[in-house]
Amino acid sequence: MKTRHLVTLLVLAVPVVLLCSNVQADPGTSLTYCTYLGGVSGDHPDDIAIDRVHHRYVITGSTVSSDYPTTHGVIQESRPHGTPYADAFVSVFDAISHELVCSTFLGGWYTEGVQELALDEAGNIYLVGMTNSTDFPVTPDAYDPYNGGWMQDGFIISL
Repeated sequence: MKTRHLVTLLVLAVPVVLLCSNVQADPGTSLTYCTYLGGVSGDHPDDIAIDRVHHRYVITGSTVSSDYPTTHGVIQESRPHGTPYADAFVSVFDAISHELVCSTFLGGWYTEGVQELALDEAGNIYLVGMTNSTDFPVTPDAYDPYNGGWMQDGFIISL
């Protein structure tokens, strides 16, 4: 009986991200799935998490691509304001079908980036990062609903 391994590689390929996985008995001997993820400008993944319970993987990072792939009904389907500054993104793939299940921008007028990503047992996504935007999307019950004024502030997001 062969042991199955899951190896997921995330490689930056200018200007897009290359996402690859291998589920062979001998990891690293061949690709069983590989795709690009990104748009026409710089896309920079910062973290990936594998949700084994819900069979998905979550990728987060920052992008300046106005055409980075998003899905309908998310927080931000398009880049806010179309500025030249980077916005954060979160993309969720089905680990079995490899379909893009959910993908959104997270940003305001200025620069955003996600530094850490975590998943809990229920499948909730948690992000921490930084923003320079005074119009970053916060919830009505936010601990601190205001950025200190064009200076870098941290953020915590639960999706």
